[in-house]
Amino acid sequence: MMMMMMMMMMMMIVSAVVDVYLWGRYPVVIEASNSGGNKALCLFNIYVQNDQCTSPPKPPGAKDLLCLPVTRADYMRGGYQQCGITCETGHSPSIPGPHLHTCGPSGNWDPENKFVPYRLSPCGSKSRR
Repeated sequence: MMMMMMMMMMMMIVSAVVDVYLWGRYPVVIEASNSGGNKALCLFNIYVQNDQCTSPPKPPGAKDLLCLPVTRADYMRGGYQQCGITCETGHSPSIPGPHLHTCGPSGNWDPENKFVPYRLSPCGSKSRR
C-alpha cells in the first residue's frame, strides 16, 4: 500500500514538472505518508546526460585505445566507463595525466568542462636529455 502511494505521488510530481534541466546530477527527496501515520522517505539522483560516455577518439601517435566496459549494456548496468591508451614504441603521452580516464553516471568524461569535447593526450616521441 505504501509503495503504491509513493508511486502515485511520484507520478503526480513527474507529470507536473515542466522545468528544463541542464546536464548534471539532481538529488530528489520524496516523503510519503498515509492516514495511519506511516511515513517513508525516498532519496535518489536523476542524471541529465548530454552523452552516455561515448569513447573519446584515439589520439595521434597512440598505438591502442582500450575502453571498458566494451558494450553499451555493460556500461548501462555499471554506470562507469574507463579508457586508456598505449603509445607507439619510443613515444609517451605529451601531456601528463592519469593512466585511466573515467566517465561516470553524469555521462561526461570531464564534468567541469562538459561543453568541451574530451580529448586524450597525444603521444609524442621521447627525447633523451
